[in-house]
Amino acid sequence: MALMFPWLHCWIRPLALARRCLAVAIGIVAIWGGGNRLPAETNAPLYSFDVWQTEQGLPQNSVTSIVQTRDGYLWLGTYNGLVRFDGVRFKVFDSSNTPEFQGSRITSLFEDEGGSLWIGHETGNLTRLRNGNFSQVDSGTNSDGGQILSIASDGEGSVWTINYYGRLFSEREGKSFISPVRAGREDSVPSLVKDKDGKLWVVHGDLTGSLEKGILVPMQQPGEPDPDGVQRVCASRNGGLWIVGDTKLRRWNGGKVSVDAEPVPWGQNALTAMLETKAGELLIGTLKAGLFLRSREGTYQQFTRSNGLSHDWVRCLYQDREGTIWVGTGGGGLDALRSRKVTMVKAPDDWLGRAVLSVTPSAAGGLWVGTEGAGLYRLNEGNLTRFEQPNGLPNSFVWSVLEDRQHGLWVGTWGGGLVVRRGETFQVPAGLEGNTSAMLAMHQDRRGALWIGTQS
Repeated sequence: MALMFPWLHCWIRPLALARRCLAVAIGIVAIWGGGNRLPAETNAPLYSFDVWQTEQGLPQNSVTSIVQTRDGYLWLGTYNGLVRFDGVRFKVFDSSNTPEFQGSRITSLFEDEGGSLWIGHETGNLTRLRNGNFSQVDSGTNSDGGQILSIASDGEGSVWTINYYGRLFSEREGKSFISPVRAGREDSVPSLVKDKDGKLWVVHGDLTGSLEKGILVPMQQPGEPDPDGVQRVCASRNGGLWIVGDTKLRRWNGGKVSVDAEPVPWGQNALTAMLETKAGELLIGTLKAGLFLRSREGTYQQFTRSNGLSHDWVRCLYQDREGTIWVGTGGGGLDALRSRKVTMVKAPDDWLGRAVLSVTPSAAGGLWVGTEGAGLYRLNEGNLTRFEQPNGLPNSFVWSVLEDRQHGLWVGTWGGGLVVRRGETFQVPAGLEGNTSAMLAMHQDRRGALWIGTQS
C-alpha cells in the first residue's frame, strides 16, 4: 500500500501508538474562576507530531535519510538497513537479506529522474534499486571509503555523490575529484543542493560552487561572508538558495541578497539539515537544539523533546507530496510534523485532570464545556470561567449541556438531575424537583421540545 494518505494512520494505529501523537503549541490558554479572568494566548500556526520507533517496526531509532519515491513509498536510511514504509508497515533490506548490500549502515538516499533509488553507505559503497532489483555501483578506483553523505542530480541528469572527505563522483560522467575547501573548514560536513532551476551546488565549508557539465564553477560569496563560514544551504522556492552560517541567514538569487537576517536563534549549535517547505517556511535541524521553524514573516518556533519532537538531534528533513514534514532523528526514530487543523483548547488547571464530556456553542459567542468532576466551564472571547456547586450545580459531574434556541442553558448531571441557568446561577426546572437521574444526553427538536436521555 503506497503512502498516499499517511495522516490516516495516526487514527488507525493501536491505542499505545495513538498516545504518542503529541499536541504541540497549545492554542488557547486562560485563567478561570471567581470572576478572575485573563485574555487567552494563541500560538499560530499549530503543529502536531506523530512518532514511529523500534516498537512500531523501525529496525533502529536513528534515521539518517528520507525520500519518497514516485510509487508513494517512503524510504528511510538507518544504521540497521534500508527501510520501505507505507504508513503502517516497515520492510527492511539489509546485508542479511540483500546480497548486493556490503553493509547495512545507510547514510544517504536519492531517486533519479528515471525512478531509480540510489543508496549511499557509510562504507563509501553505492547501491542502486532499479525496477525492483538491487545492484552495486562502481564508485571509481579513487574511492577513499568515506561515507556517502549526499546524492543529487545535475541539470543534465547525471547523478553525483559526495562523501565525508568532499570527494565528488559521477558514474555517467566518469569523474571523481575532491571539492576545494577553505583552510580551517576542512572538518565541515559537505553536501549537494539542487536549486529550483536544476543547478547543482556543492557545499563544503563555504559555498564552493556549482557543477556545470561536470566542472565545478566557483561562486563568489553574496554580500559580506559569514565569518564562521557556511553550515547549511537549501533551495529556495522563489529561486536561488538559502545560506546559513553560525551567525547569519541569507537568501541569495542571481548574485543578489534578498534576506540578510541576524542574529540567528540557534546560536553556536551545529546545524544538520535545512529545508524550505511548500508553504515557504524554513526548517533548520540542529545537532543538540532540536528543530527551528522560521515563518515567512521571519518569526521562529523551536521544537525539542519538551514540546513534541522525539529527540533533540535532527539528522534529516523531507517533505512528501501530501505536505507532511518527515524528521529523521538521531535516536528518537521517525517524526511526522503536520500543521494542525484544530486549535487545542486547554484550561490552565487542565480541567482538574478530568475528562471533557460535552460541549455546546453559545448564541452569544463562545462555548459551554461540561466535565466529569470539574464542573462547567464557559469559554468566551478567550476567557474561561468555572461553575460548580456554589453556583447552583447539583454536583461537578456534567454529562450533558445544551443551549436551546431560546438561549436557555440546560445542564444534565450524573446523580444530580437537570438544572437550567437563571442569570449566574442554576435552578431545578419546575416538574423535575427531586429527580436525580443521570442525565446523559439532550436534544431540542424542530418544534422546540426538549428531549432528555437518562440512565434509566
